[in-house]
Order: sequence, then C-alpha cells, then structure tokens
Amino acid sequence: MLFPFRNATPRRPIVGDKLDRYALLNSARLFAGLRLSADFLALSGALVITEGRGKHLRVKHTETQAALLPDSLAADLQKQAAAPNGQWPTLLADLAEFQASQFDQLKCLAGKFVDRILCLAVSDPGFWIRDFDGRLTYLSACDPNKLSDLTGVSVIDAFPARDLAAGGSGGDLEALPLWLWLADRPRIAAQHSSSLLLVDRQGRATGWFLPGSDGLDEIVPEIERIKLDASKLPPEQFAGALSAFFRRPRLAKLPLAEIQYSGAFAGLENLAGDVGGRLNVRAVPLALGETVNHPGVDAEVVATALLGALFVDQMPANVPLLSGASVQRLLGRITPGTPASWRNLLINMTDSHPPTMKLRDAV
Repeated sequence: MLFPFRNATPRRPIVGDKLDRYALLNSARLFAGLRLSADFLALSGALVITEGRGKHLRVKHTETQAALLPDSLAADLQKQAAAPNGQWPTLLADLAEFQASQFDQLKCLAGKFVDRILCLAVSDPGFWIRDFDGRLTYLSACDPNKLSDLTGVSVIDAFPARDLAAGGSGGDLEALPLWLWLADRPRIAAQHSSSLLLVDRQGRATGWFLPGSDGLDEIVPEIERIKLDASKLPPEQFAGALSAFFRRPRLAKLPLAEIQYSGAFAGLENLAGDVGGRLNVRAVPLALGETVNHPGVDAEVVATALLGALFVDQMPANVPLLSGASVQRLLGRITPGTPASWRNLLINMTDSHPPTMKLRDAV
C-alpha cells in the first residue's frame, strides 16, 4: 500500500521491477472527506486511497473517524435548517472551526503522507429554501473560504446545488461513489451484485442495490435504492420489505453475494441478519478502516471523499435515474487552499483525461 498510515512498513509488499513500482506509486491518490449527519449532531471524517481515475477509479483503503458536535452548535444548526434566516455567517464560521479540528485528526492518521492529501470534500444537510415560485434552493452549511484558510487544503463542497440546477432533487448523490467503492467491478465481467444497508441512529434506513459491472463501465449503472424507517416498522415488516427489494427481478440477473451493513442504530446487526437469512446470504459489517472503528461513523463519508475525487477527475457524479436530473453534471464547487496545495491539485487535474461524453451532454 502506498500510504502506510500506521508506520513506515507497507501493509502489502510492492512487487515488480523499479519501473512497475514507480508507476504503481504514482497511480495512488489520497482524498479526505467530512460529512455532517442529517440531524447535525455528528461529523464523520475519512481518508480514502484510490487508484485509477474517473470511471476506472478503485478504492484501495479507507480510514474513518467520528465526533459529536457541541450541543449548542448542533442546536443552532438545527434551528437554521428548520427556519433559515440571515444569521448563519457566524454560525458557519463556528462550524468551520470544528471541521478544521476534525481535519487535524485526519491528518494525524495520514502521518508523514499528510502533504499528499489532494483535497477535502465536504457534504452536509445544508439549508433548503423554497422561493415564491416553489423552486428549491440549496445553501451549503459549509464556509469553504474559512475552512480552506484554516486547513490549507482546497475544499470541494455544495454538491447538491449543481444537480438542482439540472432539474434534479439534489439527493442520492452518494449513489455513484458507493457503486465505485462496493460494486463487483472486475476487468472482464462481474460475478455478483452487491447490496448495502445503511441505518442511522434515528432508524432512517437506506438499502442500496449495486449491480455488477460489465467490465467497461461505459454507461451509468442502474443503481437502485429503497428508503425505510426502521424505528417505525416492526422488524419482520422491515426485513420483508428489504428482502423483497433485493430479490426483485432485474435485467442484471447476478446473484447477491452478501448484505453489507453500517450504522449506529440499535439492533442493526439483528435486522441485517434477518434480511440476509431471507435472501440466503450472509450479513457482514461494512469495513470502514483499521485505525478507528467508531459506531457513529457515517459510511457515506467515504462517498463524500469520492465525490471530491470525481470532481478532480472531471467526472459527472449524479445519477439522473435517482435524482431526477435531466443530464449528468459535474458536482461541487472548489475553493483553493494554500498556493502549494492548489498547485498540486491543478497538476493532478491537468493530468486527468475527462471521459468521453455524448453529444447532447457536451453541448
């Protein structure tokens, strides 16, 4: 592994001659992500090592951590989300300071490779405002200028805004990153489909069906999801609805290999095991890193870091089938960090080869 976070010894030895080793070392990249939970109570962080670019991106390793926001800050953010007004600049500056402190913890995980972090991707519930025409507007709960100044790293945020501009809902933007991370994507053809169950501490559950790749990844995969409330449904009804969703006939008739699950909901292991039993597959916890295994870690923080990677690779990241957008769009806005960080990021983006687009998307 290129970035041995714990010590100077790589987790896996690198084999081959010097030329192959040099090519491998220069293919790995390090991204950071911060994700604020939907209830504004917790902030998750992730370091993600990737290889490849754009549609060929592969996740090689993750490290994650989580922390609870101060009660007063969480309460103020919740009030702003319920009734947005013009008093949030100071509030967002306070949040940026807390985010910067969490990023410092992530840098400790990276150790001597801290200067290899290309960018910091940030996602949050944000503030949603409906104008007099009924149109939704998304305002990010991130102060990117303050955050980039405190961390020195270029910040990418406001991912839902571009999807909204393309006619989408601004939601389900983690679909493609989760597929890149967890789907069966061999070089020739997939052997199985993948599934993921995420349940937060309030019981809000999302089930993801991630179809296997054809080995080319030329088209947007037909990712599907179902949303349920585990706190309001009896366990048997919850497991029945999920198993029916995963068992539903699809064009890609690849069998499910297992049910991966993650979240801080009490009894999640039993719920996932029940779903797996109905589908005759095993249920396994989602691997979120080796350094910290905090039950409050939001698994989607890895997807946030990958949204930053897709922005760097100039790869459209929304899935119109899920968000309702008319076309795929590059998601996010970027705020430069220090001159050195910005220069490294520009060099990486210059070396990237954007994917070929259809004519209607290119116009």
